[in-house]
Amino acid sequence: MIGWEFILIKVILLLIISFFLLFAVDKIESKPLKSFGRVLAVALWFIVGVLVVFSLYYSITGKYRLKYKKYWKYPAWKHHMWK
Repeated sequence: MIGWEFILIKVILLLIISFFLLFAVDKIESKPLKSFGRVLAVALWFIVGVLVVFSLYYSITGKYRLKYKKYWKYPAWKHHMWK
């Protein structure tokens, strides 16, 4: 399981940040700064979409990637040089 609560919190926070970013962009009068703010908001939406798609994929297929999965089986004190 991926932990839907953790992903949901990330998605909600990114959407809230993009909302306030777009709200601030409406108040700005500088044209280049407005376009930059809109690009940032679209990038945040893209990141939210990627998070949702990958979390759905991993939850449906049951696959998840843990880079150091074999090391998580043992406590950290067993990996010390001294024994």
